[in-house]
Amino acid sequence: MVKLTPQDYKIMPWKNGRGQTSEILIARPEEAFPHDFMWRISCATVDRSGPFSLYPGYDRWLAIWQGDGLIFNGARVDPFTVVRFAGELAIDCGPAGSSVKDLGLIYLRSEIDAKMTVVRLQPGEFIDLQNRASGGEVDVLFCASGDVHTSTSDFQFNLKVEDCLHWDCGQKVTLTVAPDVRKECILFHMQVRKVLKT
Repeated sequence: MVKLTPQDYKIMPWKNGRGQTSEILIARPEEAFPHDFMWRISCATVDRSGPFSLYPGYDRWLAIWQGDGLIFNGARVDPFTVVRFAGELAIDCGPAGSSVKDLGLIYLRSEIDAKMTVVRLQPGEFIDLQNRASGGEVDVLFCASGDVHTSTSDFQFNLKVEDCLHWDCGQKVTLTVAPDVRKECILFHMQVRKVLKT
């Protein structure tokens, strides 16, 4: 289990050259994004309208975690709503109000299956995360709002906004929000699995 903070993220240019992203995790660091990679998790600031980069052969998950929302091919996407779409699909988007921060997961669909879900915890609440799905790879938590305590049989970490935690598939992780915290904690749970070939 590994905790990452924004200081650990790598600043990278967008594929289309129209902005920058903070690369949180990539399948193998030696892979040369954007030309040869299996999956990647990143966050970025969107402050103006424009086209998304195209990634033929890949699928993508996207969520807004800060700001008023996103206008996504004419439809509004509210904060903490996840959207899945094909990387070859032409997408034009922009902030619904002021600039927004997004979280993105992109993966090669022929080799990887992945999903992104929202986890909400109220003060004093806890939840156990454990996925026994086959296929290996990794589980990832991104803290979008509030503070949360995470623990396993071997590790304990506190996550603050924009921190990330990743661990091997199948390990049980307990999330706890202290009762004296005054607002709910919102996290994104991402599961990345290899496609089982027959």
